[in-house]
Amino acid sequence: AHLLTREAFVEYFRHLNEEGIIAVHISNRHLDLRPVIGGIAEHFQYSLLSVETDDDGFVGEAGSDWLLLTRNTAFLNDSEVLESSQTVERGSYRSIRPWTDQFSNLFEILD
Repeated sequence: AHLLTREAFVEYFRHLNEEGIIAVHISNRHLDLRPVIGGIAEHFQYSLLSVETDDDGFVGEAGSDWLLLTRNTAFLNDSEVLESSQTVERGSYRSIRPWTDQFSNLFEILD
C-alpha cells in the first residue's frame, strides 16, 4: 500500500517536472483503486484522466485501466488525448479516508 500513499506521491511529484505525467495502472478484479488515486489528485490539485482499453477477445487477454495525474495543460488539451481518455471530475468517485504511511484500508475499496 505504501506506493499509493500521500507520502509516496510527495516523492513522485518531487521528481516530476511541470510537464510531467504520472500513470497509475489500476486494473484489478477485486479492488477499486479510483478513490485512492482520485483523492490524491484532489489533495495535490492535479488533473486526473482515465484511460481504459478493452481486451481484443483473445484467450488470456484482458483490457487495462489507467489513471493519469498531471498539471500539463497542453497534454490535457491535446486532441488525441481527449479522444482516448476521459477527464475524471473531482468528486466523481466515492470519498474514502486518504491513504498514508500510517493508514490504508483495503476493505474500503473492495469491488
